[in-house]
Order: sequence, then structure tokens, then C-alpha cells
Amino acid sequence: QTAGQPDVAWEVQERALALQRQIGDRLGETKSLINLGMLAVRTDVPRALSLYQEALALAVELNDIEIEAQALDGIAGLKLLQGSQEKALTYYERALDLRRQLGDRSGEATSLLGIARTQRRSGKLEEAMTQIDAALQIVESLRTDLTSPDLRASFLASKQDFYEFAIDLSMELDQRTPDRGYAASAFQISERARARSLLDMLAESGVEIRAGVAPQLLQRERSLVASLHEKERQRLDLLRESGSAAALAGVEHDLATLLDQYDALTSELRASSPHYSALTRPDPLTLREVQSQLLDDDTVLLAYALGEERSFLWVVTPDSVSTFVLPSRSSIESAA
Repeated sequence: QTAGQPDVAWEVQERALALQRQIGDRLGETKSLINLGMLAVRTDVPRALSLYQEALALAVELNDIEIEAQALDGIAGLKLLQGSQEKALTYYERALDLRRQLGDRSGEATSLLGIARTQRRSGKLEEAMTQIDAALQIVESLRTDLTSPDLRASFLASKQDFYEFAIDLSMELDQRTPDRGYAASAFQISERARARSLLDMLAESGVEIRAGVAPQLLQRERSLVASLHEKERQRLDLLRESGSAAALAGVEHDLATLLDQYDALTSELRASSPHYSALTRPDPLTLREVQSQLLDDDTVLLAYALGEERSFLWVVTPDSVSTFVLPSRSSIESAA
């Protein structure tokens, strides 16, 4: 489907499903049902819903909470599409609970985004803002944990819909209550996305963010990261294999201890190297700081944020901010 051949993708996935049923590969069957549901979403919503529900029932039977969470998210999205906000919220919240049990932070962010979309559709804009803020915190935390610049860049690119939604929601809130600073918040969210992209480019250009950090701290960091990965692998294995509660509790206790140690080490790294701190946790300027530090009477900042449905422009001078709603990204790119 990504390559632009959804019909071929559907045919291949149906063949895979038939073979999995033939050999009794029930776990593979649930994954194929999920994939077929994803393919059917744009063209046949009832069919997609049926496929997700079939995958959900099988995942519950197999006690595979990872697939169960995926199916719940898929059903929730379709319920939202059908206008059933209450049912969508119930499914998203169930998926969120499962992903938190799994420790699936990326999936947790996705479920939070779904909850935010549902609350916005229900008119609960401030509640939606709380959820998307939490999702963005997870996204940015996960991004900084990736060691490869290429992985960081591709991960951020895959999460741009989080930032777009947050910006659009902030601007809607600003239209309703223009005196509460939501336009400035939207500007700040846009700048956060740009700062993360800048960090990736700096890393790719060969900037050594750990220059000046004591070698023993770097060795401790590498050791802790390796231990965290191993413990997380053990925890996921126990969850997938329905391991004993005692064994799972032991691994989770070890994991929590390692995470505490890693957080303490990260603080130590930042304290020992301002260079490391500045590049790993960039703090974009606020709107007021931009006005006071970067602009003068002869300078105007034009900041753009392009979105799927509509885009925005901030016109910033040292003592004023004006915002404008623009057409969608595709319209602007076509004109350009």
C-alpha cells in the first residue's frame, strides 16, 4: 500500500491469511487480520471494522495484549470516523491501558493522540490539549533515546501528525478564547518540532554532543543502556509467554531500578557538560524571547506551519503577533 499498490497488498495479505489458517498459525492470523483492516480503512469501513473485531477476539483468546491493543486502536478510529465518540473513547482508553501494561511508549502516545482527537470531536478542547501534550512529551522522550541520527530523523518524521494536531487544536482554542495565549502556545509547539529537526541535523553533521564528558560516565551510560534493553526484552518475553507473576514482578522491579539509575546518570551528564545538555535537550525560545532577543524595529518574523487541512502563519514583530489561517499543505505546495 505504501508503494501505491493497495490491490496487490490486499491480495498478498489475503494469501498470507489463508496459509496461516491452513497451518494453524493463529498469531500470524491476528497480524494478517490487522494488516487487512488497515488496508480496508480508506475504501470499506464496515469491512475494516469486521476485520479488526475478528483480530480482537482472536488476540483476547490468545492472550496477546500487543495485538489486542492494535485492534482496539483500529476499532476506536473507525468508531470516531462513524461519529460514535463515546464508543471510540472507550476503545482508545482500553488500548491505552494495555499499552501502559506492556510499556509500549510509542503505542501509548498513539492512543493518547486518538483520545485527544475524540475529545476534540466532542467539543472538549482543553481536555484534548492535555492528552496531546502528554503524547508529545512521550514522542520527544523516545526521540532523544535513539542513538542513530537517521533513526531520530525518521522517527520524528513519522510523528509529525502529533505536532500538526497540537498546533491546529491550539489555534482553534485561540479562536474561541483569544486572550489566553493559545496562539503563542501553537507557535511554541511549531518551534519544538523545528528544534528537534535541528538537533538531528547537528548530529548528522558530525557535532560530538558528548565532547568533554568524562569517559567513565560514558561507559556507565553504555552499560546502563545495554542492561535496560536486556531487561525490557525479558519483560516482553514474559508478557508474550504468560510467564509467572513473580518472575514478571522481579523483572519490572529490576527495570524500574535501572531506569532510576539512568535518570540519575543523565542528570549527572548534563551537569558535567553544558554542551551535552544544550544539544540533547534543546529549549526553543518562547515567543516573548523571540520578540525581545531576535527582533528589532526593522525586522519581522514570518513563521509557517503547514497542515493537512489548514496551515498557519505567525507574523511577529517586537511588540505584536498576528496569526493567519492558510490553505492546506497540498494547496500551498501545488501553488509553490
